[in-house]
Amino acid sequence: MEPLAVDDDICILKHETAYTAAGESPVSVCAGDESVASHFALVTAYEDIKKRLRDTERENTLLRKRVKQLEDKLFRPDAPPSEGPQYVNKAFSAYRGIYIEKEDLQMELNKLKKEKSESERLLTEQLQAKELELLQLRTEMETSQGTVMKSLNSPQDYWQVDRVSTEQKIHQLQGELERMTLENSRLLERSGEEPHGLNGPDLDHTCDAKYKARERSMQQTYEALSSEVTRLHSELKHQTGLIRKLRPLISESRQGETHLHTNTDVEPRSGLHHSWCIFEYKSIHLLHVCMSVCDYPAALPPLLPFHTFSVCSAVPAASCIPYIPL
Repeated sequence: MEPLAVDDDICILKHETAYTAAGESPVSVCAGDESVASHFALVTAYEDIKKRLRDTERENTLLRKRVKQLEDKLFRPDAPPSEGPQYVNKAFSAYRGIYIEKEDLQMELNKLKKEKSESERLLTEQLQAKELELLQLRTEMETSQGTVMKSLNSPQDYWQVDRVSTEQKIHQLQGELERMTLENSRLLERSGEEPHGLNGPDLDHTCDAKYKARERSMQQTYEALSSEVTRLHSELKHQTGLIRKLRPLISESRQGETHLHTNTDVEPRSGLHHSWCIFEYKSIHLLHVCMSVCDYPAALPPLLPFHTFSVCSAVPAASCIPYIPL
């Protein structure tokens, strides 16, 4: 497509300029009113044509620019398009940056609003506290001012009332002093009558605590000894049963060995056997347990304190009972 030619355009203004310079005016040949009327008509038509021509030239210029743009777009197919993936990515990146910036600004705005509300609350509380303090000061000032004015207006009555109140306070303090003096004397008399003095109750309490602790320890020791005696008594019964079962075997072995022991010293009582007596002494409690398998009654041997030993003696089984002195 060839561009439009511009050389063939007719410019009326140029023709008008050439015509006015070369020849005479067409109105000059006319005379009278007709020539004037035709002159004005020609001038009006000329102005109208001139205006239309100017508008046409402007429109022609715009059309030329539009044609040139269309030619550039049509005859340049290899040119990169203005819109594409790269443009979309750039637009998305820009949108994302703007969105993030908006979120940050919104967070800062919320933070500022929160700080503003907190500061407003603190300022309101401080203002209320100051107002309350000011009100109290004003009340105190008014009270003191009223008191001063009252004392100035009636000084005698005011000082009289003050003197009466002071005397009442003095009487009250004197009564309290007398009561305290009487109480002090009474306590001194009581402390003089008590034999232990001021520390008597404390000493009695300490002695009671020591006595209770000692009694508790003695009770625990007694319970331990009782359990031990019970255990020994059960073992004694068990050993007694075993010895009774073994007695026939012992008698048979002694009958077979009589020819070897003719010159030995034999006990006068053939029914006696060896027994073991255990005596145990502990600070306050004394445990005496006797184990025997004999059948003849006999008395307990005397107690031997402060030591523990074993002795071989002839003690019957009936005497095997615990003996705990109190």
